[in-house]
Amino acid sequence: MGTKNKGPEFLKYITPLIEVLKEQGGAGRSSEIRQLVVSRLNIPESEVEVMLKSGVSRVLNQIDWARNYLKEWELLSSGERGIWRLTDSGLRANLSFDEIYHLFQQTQEKLRNKSVSKPNVEQDPSLNLDEIVPEETIYQNEFLKLLKRLSPYGFEKLCRRLLIEEGFQNVEITKQSRDGGIDGVAKLNINRFVSFKVFFQCKRYKGGVGSEEIQMFIGAIDGETNPGDKGLIITTGHFTESAKKAAEKKGGFPIELIDGEKLVEMFESLELGLNPKTIYEIDQDFFEEFK
Repeated sequence: MGTKNKGPEFLKYITPLIEVLKEQGGAGRSSEIRQLVVSRLNIPESEVEVMLKSGVSRVLNQIDWARNYLKEWELLSSGERGIWRLTDSGLRANLSFDEIYHLFQQTQEKLRNKSVSKPNVEQDPSLNLDEIVPEETIYQNEFLKLLKRLSPYGFEKLCRRLLIEEGFQNVEITKQSRDGGIDGVAKLNINRFVSFKVFFQCKRYKGGVGSEEIQMFIGAIDGETNPGDKGLIITTGHFTESAKKAAEKKGGFPIELIDGEKLVEMFESLELGLNPKTIYEIDQDFFEEFK
Protein backbone atom coordinates (compact mmCIF):
# COMPACT_ATOMS: atom_id res chain seq x y z
CA MET A 1 0.00 0.00 0.00
CA GLY A 2 1.37 3.40 -0.96
CA THR A 3 1.85 6.18 1.56
CA LYS A 4 -0.93 8.23 -0.03
CA ASN A 5 -3.41 5.52 1.00
CA LYS A 6 -2.41 5.81 4.66
CA GLY A 7 -3.73 8.11 7.32
CA PRO A 8 -7.03 9.98 7.45
CA GLU A 9 -8.46 11.42 4.26
CA PHE A 10 -8.11 15.02 5.45
CA LEU A 11 -4.34 14.86 4.97
CA LYS A 12 -4.89 15.35 1.23
CA TYR A 13 -6.14 18.88 1.96
CA ILE A 14 -2.94 20.00 3.68
CA THR A 15 -1.00 20.96 0.54
CA PRO A 16 -3.93 22.64 -1.31
CA LEU A 17 -4.71 24.64 1.83
CA ILE A 18 -1.14 25.90 2.09
CA GLU A 19 -1.04 26.72 -1.62
CA VAL A 20 -4.34 28.64 -1.54
CA LEU A 21 -3.22 30.67 1.47
CA LYS A 22 0.08 31.51 -0.25
CA GLU A 23 -1.82 32.69 -3.33
CA GLN A 24 -3.95 34.93 -1.07
CA GLY A 25 -0.87 36.61 0.37
CA GLY A 26 -0.64 34.28 3.35
CA ALA A 27 -4.05 34.87 4.94
CA GLY A 28 -7.77 34.93 4.30
CA ARG A 29 -11.21 34.51 5.85
CA SER A 30 -11.88 30.89 6.75
CA SER A 31 -15.10 30.57 4.70
CA GLU A 32 -13.41 32.04 1.61
CA ILE A 33 -10.32 29.85 1.97
CA ARG A 34 -12.43 26.69 2.28
CA GLN A 35 -14.26 27.53 -0.95
CA LEU A 36 -10.98 28.28 -2.75
CA VAL A 37 -9.66 24.84 -1.70
CA VAL A 38 -12.87 23.24 -2.98
CA SER A 39 -12.52 25.10 -6.30
CA ARG A 40 -8.82 24.24 -6.59
CA LEU A 41 -9.57 20.53 -6.26
CA ASN A 42 -12.64 20.76 -8.55
CA ILE A 43 -14.84 19.17 -5.90
CA PRO A 44 -18.46 19.16 -7.18
CA GLU A 45 -21.14 20.87 -5.08
CA SER A 46 -22.94 17.53 -4.73
CA GLU A 47 -19.91 16.18 -2.83
CA VAL A 48 -19.65 19.29 -0.65
CA GLU A 49 -23.31 18.79 0.27
CA VAL A 50 -22.65 15.33 1.76
CA MET A 51 -23.22 15.82 5.51
CA LEU A 52 -21.93 14.07 8.59
CA LYS A 53 -24.42 12.99 11.28
CA SER A 54 -23.58 16.26 13.04
CA GLY A 55 -24.99 18.21 10.07
CA VAL A 56 -21.56 19.49 8.96
CA SER A 57 -20.31 19.15 5.39
CA ARG A 58 -17.86 16.23 5.32
CA VAL A 59 -15.55 17.98 2.85
CA LEU A 60 -15.49 21.29 4.74
CA ASN A 61 -14.96 19.41 8.00
CA GLN A 62 -11.89 17.68 6.53
CA ILE A 63 -10.50 21.07 5.49
CA ASP A 64 -10.99 22.19 9.09
CA TRP A 65 -8.99 19.18 10.30
CA ALA A 66 -6.23 20.07 7.84
CA ARG A 67 -6.20 23.58 9.29
CA ASN A 68 -6.02 22.19 12.86
CA TYR A 69 -2.96 20.09 12.09
CA LEU A 70 -1.24 22.98 10.34
CA LYS A 71 -1.74 24.92 13.57
CA GLU A 72 -0.33 22.01 15.56
CA TRP A 73 2.75 22.04 13.32
CA GLU A 74 3.03 25.84 13.75
CA LEU A 75 2.58 26.41 10.04
CA LEU A 76 -0.67 28.24 10.64
CA SER A 77 -1.28 30.97 13.20
CA SER A 78 -3.92 30.59 15.91
CA GLY A 79 -4.50 34.34 15.91
CA GLU A 80 -7.65 36.32 15.17
CA ARG A 81 -11.01 34.59 14.96
CA GLY A 82 -12.23 33.73 11.46
CA ILE A 83 -8.87 34.45 9.80
CA TRP A 84 -6.49 31.70 8.67
CA ARG A 85 -2.93 33.01 8.46
CA LEU A 86 0.27 31.18 7.56
CA THR A 87 3.25 31.64 9.86
CA ASP A 88 6.70 32.40 8.43
CA SER A 89 7.38 28.65 8.48
CA GLY A 90 4.09 28.05 6.69
CA LEU A 91 4.97 30.53 3.96
CA ARG A 92 8.22 28.64 3.37
CA ALA A 93 6.67 25.19 3.62
CA ASN A 94 6.81 22.83 0.64
CA LEU A 95 5.81 19.47 2.09
CA SER A 96 5.65 16.17 0.25
CA PHE A 97 2.87 13.76 1.23
CA ASP A 98 5.46 11.53 2.93
CA GLU A 99 6.50 14.48 5.11
CA ILE A 100 2.88 15.31 5.89
CA TYR A 101 2.15 11.72 6.89
CA HIS A 102 5.29 11.62 9.06
CA LEU A 103 4.26 14.83 10.84
CA PHE A 104 0.79 13.36 11.40
CA GLN A 105 2.28 10.20 12.95
CA GLN A 106 4.51 12.31 15.23
CA THR A 107 1.50 14.33 16.36
CA GLN A 108 -0.53 11.20 17.11
CA GLU A 109 2.35 9.76 19.14
CA LYS A 110 2.68 13.03 21.07
CA LEU A 111 -1.04 13.05 21.85
CA ARG A 112 -0.99 9.43 23.00
CA ASN A 113 1.90 10.14 25.37
CA LYS A 114 0.18 13.09 26.99
CA SER A 115 -1.68 12.55 30.23
CA VAL A 116 -4.47 15.11 30.41
CA SER A 117 -7.51 15.40 32.62
CA LYS A 118 -9.83 15.68 29.61
CA PRO A 119 -9.05 13.12 26.90
CA ASN A 120 -8.91 14.42 23.35
CA VAL A 121 -10.65 12.52 20.55
CA GLU A 122 -7.43 12.68 18.53
CA GLN A 123 -5.73 10.40 21.08
CA ASP A 124 -7.96 7.45 20.20
CA PRO A 125 -6.49 5.71 17.12
CA SER A 126 -9.72 3.70 16.69
CA LEU A 127 -11.69 6.84 15.82
CA ASN A 128 -12.03 8.09 12.26
CA LEU A 129 -11.15 11.77 12.48
CA ASP A 130 -12.73 12.37 9.06
CA GLU A 131 -16.13 11.66 10.65
CA ILE A 132 -15.59 13.80 13.78
CA VAL A 133 -15.97 17.55 14.18
CA PRO A 134 -12.77 19.17 15.57
CA GLU A 135 -13.09 20.01 19.26
CA GLU A 136 -12.62 23.75 18.79
CA THR A 137 -15.51 23.91 16.30
CA ILE A 138 -17.94 21.76 18.34
CA TYR A 139 -19.32 24.81 20.15
CA GLN A 140 -20.03 26.65 16.88
CA ASN A 141 -21.73 23.54 15.50
CA GLU A 142 -23.92 23.19 18.60
CA PHE A 143 -24.85 26.87 18.43
CA LEU A 144 -25.95 26.55 14.80
CA LYS A 145 -27.92 23.40 15.68
CA LEU A 146 -29.78 25.44 18.28
CA LEU A 147 -30.64 28.10 15.68
CA LYS A 148 -31.88 25.44 13.25
CA ARG A 149 -34.28 24.14 15.92
CA LEU A 150 -35.97 27.53 16.25
CA SER A 151 -39.34 28.05 14.58
CA PRO A 152 -39.21 29.90 11.23
CA TYR A 153 -40.77 32.99 12.81
CA GLY A 154 -38.53 32.67 15.87
CA PHE A 155 -35.44 32.67 13.66
CA GLU A 156 -36.75 35.72 11.80
CA LYS A 157 -37.25 37.55 15.11
CA LEU A 158 -33.73 36.59 16.18
CA CYS A 159 -32.30 37.93 12.91
CA ARG A 160 -34.28 41.13 13.46
CA ARG A 161 -32.65 41.50 16.88
CA LEU A 162 -29.22 40.85 15.36
CA LEU A 163 -29.73 43.54 12.71
CA ILE A 164 -30.85 46.04 15.33
CA GLU A 165 -27.74 45.27 17.40
CA GLU A 166 -25.63 45.81 14.26
CA GLY A 167 -27.04 49.31 13.77
CA PHE A 168 -29.97 48.78 11.39
CA GLN A 169 -33.08 50.89 11.98
CA ASN A 170 -36.80 50.45 11.32
CA VAL A 171 -36.29 46.69 11.14
CA GLU A 172 -39.62 45.05 10.29
CA ILE A 173 -40.59 41.45 9.65
CA THR A 174 -43.00 41.17 6.73
CA LYS A 175 -46.29 39.31 7.02
CA GLN A 176 -45.87 35.71 5.94
CA SER A 177 -48.92 35.90 3.67
CA ARG A 178 -47.30 38.51 1.42
CA ASP A 179 -43.56 38.21 1.88
CA GLY A 180 -42.88 36.37 -1.41
CA GLY A 181 -39.46 35.25 -0.14
CA ILE A 182 -38.74 38.51 1.66
CA ASP A 183 -38.70 38.06 5.43
CA GLY A 184 -38.07 41.65 6.40
CA VAL A 185 -37.00 45.16 5.50
CA ALA A 186 -34.71 47.60 7.31
CA LYS A 187 -32.88 50.88 6.90
CA LEU A 188 -29.15 51.29 7.32
CA ASN A 189 -27.83 54.81 7.80
CA ILE A 190 -24.35 55.23 6.33
CA ASN A 191 -24.09 58.81 7.59
CA ARG A 192 -26.43 61.76 8.19
CA PHE A 193 -27.10 62.13 4.47
CA VAL A 194 -27.07 58.61 3.03
CA SER A 195 -29.13 55.55 3.96
CA PHE A 196 -29.93 52.20 2.32
CA LYS A 197 -33.20 50.32 2.21
CA VAL A 198 -32.35 46.66 2.77
CA PHE A 199 -34.56 43.61 2.21
CA PHE A 200 -33.51 40.52 4.12
CA GLN A 201 -34.25 36.82 4.08
CA CYS A 202 -33.56 34.31 6.88
CA LYS A 203 -32.86 30.66 6.03
CA ARG A 204 -32.44 27.85 8.57
CA TYR A 205 -30.38 25.51 6.40
CA LYS A 206 -28.35 22.41 7.24
CA GLY A 207 -26.53 22.42 3.93
CA GLY A 208 -25.86 24.89 1.18
CA VAL A 209 -28.00 27.69 -0.19
CA GLY A 210 -27.85 27.47 -3.99
CA SER A 211 -28.15 29.92 -6.86
CA GLU A 212 -31.88 29.17 -7.27
CA GLU A 213 -32.61 30.64 -3.83
CA ILE A 214 -30.58 33.74 -4.66
CA GLN A 215 -32.44 34.25 -7.93
CA MET A 216 -35.84 33.75 -6.27
CA PHE A 217 -34.95 36.35 -3.63
CA ILE A 218 -33.87 38.83 -6.30
CA GLY A 219 -37.12 38.14 -8.15
CA ALA A 220 -39.12 38.87 -5.00
CA ILE A 221 -37.28 42.18 -4.53
CA ASP A 222 -37.84 43.12 -8.19
CA GLY A 223 -41.56 42.61 -7.60
CA GLU A 224 -41.63 45.33 -4.94
CA THR A 225 -42.97 48.77 -5.90
CA ASN A 226 -39.92 50.24 -4.14
CA PRO A 227 -37.21 47.59 -4.54
CA GLY A 228 -34.70 49.31 -2.27
CA ASP A 229 -30.93 49.37 -2.47
CA LYS A 230 -29.62 46.05 -1.15
CA GLY A 231 -30.57 42.50 -0.32
CA LEU A 232 -29.28 40.44 2.61
CA ILE A 233 -29.54 36.68 3.06
CA ILE A 234 -28.75 35.18 6.46
CA THR A 235 -28.37 31.41 6.77
CA THR A 236 -27.28 28.85 9.34
CA GLY A 237 -25.75 26.83 6.50
CA HIS A 238 -23.32 27.89 3.79
CA PHE A 239 -23.54 29.29 0.29
CA THR A 240 -22.56 27.20 -2.70
CA GLU A 241 -20.11 28.57 -5.22
CA SER A 242 -22.93 29.05 -7.74
CA ALA A 243 -24.91 31.01 -5.12
CA LYS A 244 -21.98 33.35 -4.54
CA LYS A 245 -21.61 33.92 -8.28
CA ALA A 246 -25.33 34.68 -8.57
CA ALA A 247 -25.08 37.20 -5.72
CA GLU A 248 -22.04 38.85 -7.30
CA LYS A 249 -23.40 38.89 -10.86
CA LYS A 250 -22.26 42.03 -12.66
CA GLY A 251 -25.09 44.46 -13.16
CA GLY A 252 -27.37 42.49 -10.85
CA PHE A 253 -29.10 43.58 -7.68
CA PRO A 254 -26.49 43.78 -4.87
CA ILE A 255 -26.91 40.88 -2.43
CA GLU A 256 -24.89 40.41 0.76
CA LEU A 257 -24.45 36.86 2.09
CA ILE A 258 -24.11 35.90 5.77
CA ASP A 259 -23.31 32.20 6.22
CA GLY A 260 -23.40 30.14 9.41
CA GLU A 261 -19.77 30.77 10.29
CA LYS A 262 -20.07 34.53 9.92
CA LEU A 263 -23.36 34.40 11.82
CA VAL A 264 -21.62 32.78 14.78
CA GLU A 265 -18.88 35.43 14.66
CA MET A 266 -21.49 38.20 14.77
CA PHE A 267 -23.21 36.71 17.82
CA GLU A 268 -19.81 36.31 19.47
CA SER A 269 -18.70 39.89 18.83
CA LEU A 270 -21.99 41.22 20.20
CA GLU A 271 -22.11 38.61 23.02
CA LEU A 272 -25.72 38.19 22.02
CA GLY A 273 -27.16 35.11 23.70
CA LEU A 274 -23.61 33.99 24.48
CA ASN A 275 -21.72 34.24 27.75
CA PRO A 276 -17.92 34.51 27.31
CA LYS A 277 -16.01 31.95 29.35
CA THR A 278 -12.28 31.51 29.88
CA ILE A 279 -11.08 27.89 29.77
CA TYR A 280 -7.55 26.87 30.73
CA GLU A 281 -5.74 23.85 29.39
CA ILE A 282 -2.65 22.42 31.02
CA ASP A 283 0.52 22.94 28.97
CA GLN A 284 2.30 19.64 29.67
CA ASP A 285 5.45 20.70 27.81
CA PHE A 286 5.94 23.68 30.13
CA PHE A 287 6.38 21.41 33.14
CA GLU A 288 8.85 18.99 31.53
CA GLU A 289 11.93 20.88 32.75
CA PHE A 290 10.65 20.79 36.32
CA LYS A 291 10.20 17.03 36.57
